[in-house]
Amino acid sequence: MNDFFISYTQADRDYAEWIAWQLEEAGFGVVIQAWNFRPGKNLVLRMQEAVQQCERMIAVLSPAYLESVFCAPEWAAIFTTDPQGTARQLVPVRVKECKPPGLLAPIIYIDLVGINDEETARKALLDGLKPSGKPDHPPRFPSPQTKVVTPAEPRPPFPGALPPIWNLPPRNPNFAGRDDRLQALHQAFATGPGAISSSAMSSTATLTQAIAGLGGVGKTQMAIEYACRHTADFALVWWIVAEEPETLKTQFAALATQLGLPPRESLDQTV
Repeated sequence: MNDFFISYTQADRDYAEWIAWQLEEAGFGVVIQAWNFRPGKNLVLRMQEAVQQCERMIAVLSPAYLESVFCAPEWAAIFTTDPQGTARQLVPVRVKECKPPGLLAPIIYIDLVGINDEETARKALLDGLKPSGKPDHPPRFPSPQTKVVTPAEPRPPFPGALPPIWNLPPRNPNFAGRDDRLQALHQAFATGPGAISSSAMSSTATLTQAIAGLGGVGKTQMAIEYACRHTADFALVWWIVAEEPETLKTQFAALATQLGLPPRESLDQTV
């Protein structure tokens, strides 16, 4: 019997994996689709088994989750076994700004929205799962010193943290859908060369990838959304407008400045 089943939509996979990792490090048994549902298995049956074999469920709340027709049956199955919340079998964790509707509305959630510090988010998550809000030990006297902890092994980075070099245009808060194309783009980066169409994704890519399509179909918004969903995959994100060749020089020079490269001081930016 595992402790937690993580219910999430693909748009929030980065948060779901981060949550799962924190729980396992804290000693909990976790079932999550990204790690435990392997190719060849029946997805629906594995989902049913996970719900039945885990004592509690964490619902990763976001606008995409609340709109998903597949996530609703997952949390509803747990809700019916503990409608009053006595056993706290359903624990929502809000990772993006949203307002839970209907039966989810009165359930107190763990709120990670607006938290950009990983340690603070981890504490909020684990404290929210305790039976009481009282700490296990006396509070320490506040200290101005900050302890820096170096991870002993690789772990999923906290999704709210941006790369140190970042100049992406503002994210569209109303972006919706295209999860299949964004997932195909993510898969493409890991499997080999190819081009991605805005209407039909290929399955291969190198270290570069193209999003092709007619004007106005949302190529730019899809590229921005992809970068925002996968910030943890990049050491830097630098947006370059390529319509005018003359602007490329100044934009690359600005990137050289960010990276501290010698060309940043060159008088001839054409080289």
